[in-house]
Amino acid sequence: MLSRRVSTEFVIFLSLLLAGLLFGNIVLIVLSLVPFFFLVLGVEVRQPWRLGTSLPEQKRLAIVNEVVEVTSEFNVGEGTGMVTCHEQLPRHFQLVEGSNFHVFFKEDGAVQRSFSYKVKCTKRGVYQIGAHTLESYNALGLEEMMVVRFDKSTDLLVIHRSIDPRRMRDPRLTSRIPLPITSISRIGPLTTDFKEIREYRPGDMFKSINWKATARLSNGQKLMVNEYEREGRKTVWILLDCGPGMAQGTNVQNAFEYAVQAASGLADYYLGRNCSVGMVLFNKDKVIYPDLGRRQRELIGRTLMRMEMSFMDGGLRYLVRSLKGHLQGTSPLFIVITNVRDRNVDDIKNGMRDLKRYSGPRATSIVIHVSGNHLGAEGPLDDLASVMANMNDLPELKELRKEGTFVVPWDPQRQNLQRMLLFGVGRRG
Repeated sequence: MLSRRVSTEFVIFLSLLLAGLLFGNIVLIVLSLVPFFFLVLGVEVRQPWRLGTSLPEQKRLAIVNEVVEVTSEFNVGEGTGMVTCHEQLPRHFQLVEGSNFHVFFKEDGAVQRSFSYKVKCTKRGVYQIGAHTLESYNALGLEEMMVVRFDKSTDLLVIHRSIDPRRMRDPRLTSRIPLPITSISRIGPLTTDFKEIREYRPGDMFKSINWKATARLSNGQKLMVNEYEREGRKTVWILLDCGPGMAQGTNVQNAFEYAVQAASGLADYYLGRNCSVGMVLFNKDKVIYPDLGRRQRELIGRTLMRMEMSFMDGGLRYLVRSLKGHLQGTSPLFIVITNVRDRNVDDIKNGMRDLKRYSGPRATSIVIHVSGNHLGAEGPLDDLASVMANMNDLPELKELRKEGTFVVPWDPQRQNLQRMLLFGVGRRG
């Protein structure tokens, strides 16, 4: 399709020609030939057309903060002119190398081009990559710009890094945190599924002693025994705070995102050990009842992948009361993931009391305090303010500890998830 410039050039040509004929001026007549030949040449030289694309195999799974390379290929048919290719980046991706905008001048003849760039996946979610837009321009600007959009894309799933169970089951480590030692039921007959190597305790059978491990791990000073899984799995409830108090930080790095990471990692870890895992999203009023197996893992994963922060503030105690019938007569492990502050400490204390009252005194409860004070801090003054804010949270954490709750403070900027779960770790021997 011809552009408006064609009519402009034609008017100039016609005006010069008529003026030259009217005044008998040969110079004007010769000058009129310039826009005329410009029009003939511009219409004769066609802009690039037959724009096409092919989508190479892309990576479909990435870890948060992983750098992923994206490759695009496109082809252009006959024509001469400028060609651009632009690929829209997902909202939470950061361009770290290369460019997602490619431009070149194409001469006559079909060509095929490719370009690549690297992006950093900064937030969990499902993103589309590979959809791009091709634009071609006439060499002399006498045709309208041709725009072709290709919506074909590849889904990229960005997830949090899971917990390495080998690190958590190291027999040389001992931890004050009741995790994961109390997660498995201690009653019921033994199975043939190996669990771990641990130190000998009075009452262990003589035939369960592992003499090789005793010589290797303790130099013969302490006996080491093989422990096997027992029938009957203990229930683990993960209670995740989705309220507005989790908004500390930036829109990409905030307390809520790290809390989701902790919830996902813990659920994956316990399900991997055949525990029955349930999840409560308080301030969101959503409950996933305890179950085990791959189906439960997928259900929790899909739920957390789409989970966004809520602006309602229903509180923990409100949702715990609705679970009364599911908690009575059980001794589960409760893990509450929240940001403890002055506004919600009373609600958390009351909620933990209700959990113990409904489930019995043998239930174990842990509160993971996700501190978002350091998130988004820039410079030494911000770091100092973050330290003071952390100190301001200490009285609330102390109140929870007085209630008999095991409190684990977690600063995501300074500790990864696995290191946080090994809080209070020491070595045997």
